[in-house]
Amino acid sequence: GYKDGTFQPKKKINRAEFTKIIIESIFDSSEISDCEIDSEKFSDISNNDWFAPYICVAVEENIISGYPDKTFRPSQEISFVESAKIIDIAFGGEETHASPWYAPYVE
Repeated sequence: GYKDGTFQPKKKINRAEFTKIIIESIFDSSEISDCEIDSEKFSDISNNDWFAPYICVAVEENIISGYPDKTFRPSQEISFVESAKIIDIAFGGEETHASPWYAPYVE
């Protein structure tokens, strides 16, 4: 839910929120809370951001890699194919290099 106590089931979800959901479903809070992201990994994430520990764990576990321009774009709405890739890799799948890149994750 959100800080104001609402759930907002019809709200679109962003990349940071989605990553938090996936990481919390796999790791316990002690594994998440102490993780500090390398400041050179993403130019748009600071360890002061509420979502930084979740992104940090996702990077360390090779679940996410971000964009080629060294951004994660945490507030950007997540697409179906991006979420499919994160779910697949988080739950045991392997990163593949196909064309188009998302085909194996959607299949």
